[in-house]
Amino acid sequence: MGTSGRLLDASALRDWAHIVVSDLITHIDEINRLNVFPVADADTGANMLFTMRAALAEADAVGAASVARVAAALSSGAHNGARGNSGVIVSQILRGIADVTAEAAADGALPAIDAVLLAAALWRGVELVIASMGGAEVPGTIVSVLRAAAAAVEQCAGTGETLAQAVTAAGDAAVVALEKTPEQLAVLADAGVVDAGGRGLVVMLDALRSTLTGHTPTRSVYEPAPRPLLAEAPARPAPQFEVMYLLTGCDAAAADTLRDRLAELGIRWRSRPPRRRVIRCTYTPTTRAPPWKPD
Repeated sequence: MGTSGRLLDASALRDWAHIVVSDLITHIDEINRLNVFPVADADTGANMLFTMRAALAEADAVGAASVARVAAALSSGAHNGARGNSGVIVSQILRGIADVTAEAAADGALPAIDAVLLAAALWRGVELVIASMGGAEVPGTIVSVLRAAAAAVEQCAGTGETLAQAVTAAGDAAVVALEKTPEQLAVLADAGVVDAGGRGLVVMLDALRSTLTGHTPTRSVYEPAPRPLLAEAPARPAPQFEVMYLLTGCDAAAADTLRDRLAELGIRWRSRPPRRRVIRCTYTPTTRAPPWKPD
């Protein structure tokens, strides 16, 4: 298709979601094997796949629609069908696209997403993902990879390059950031892996490149290469648990009160309440919580 590529209109956005689902199926085992943070439960690939399937199902259900409407459907489907921490993060990335396209469409007809809008959408995704992690960014996670992709698209948009060129640059920058994640997070270095969520994001970005240009880049297959065990192994950390639940019938103020109370109990809330009243969140107990007594 050359350097110009296909427009990222409603049809292309839906096609991208189809390709993401297909490519995540291809890479699910690889991504699962890389999963050691925040909980080593080998399900990052599966959770990203199931979340994207839910997003795609809602996008397919809207039929012929504007690009902003398809983006909103992807976001809503991912939010309602998010699996695990990685699924929540995927839903926030899709929400970033939905938020930016909705704002652009409010100013008039929006036929397609260009490089400027995509950069804004990815940066919005960075903000939302950090908020979903409790407001504190952990270097060496999917956020680091997403930041690199957003910066690459922004740079291309600033120099007038096409969307296809920007997406190509985003995928390549994401790979560079991905391969640096073990240098940023000790648990990854110890396990000899790159970040699993970051690897999944590279799959999503490469799927977008494939959608726009018809070309899928060849990437390395990442396999765990753990460090040799020490003669005296350090004490194993206390077990952690990740729990996901739906909270309904609760407004934003009440959700904030719940978040504060959980923090007092040593429980970290892992997703930001969305604009909808149905709230999906995950949290990981990180300390020994004192007994809780209802008010």
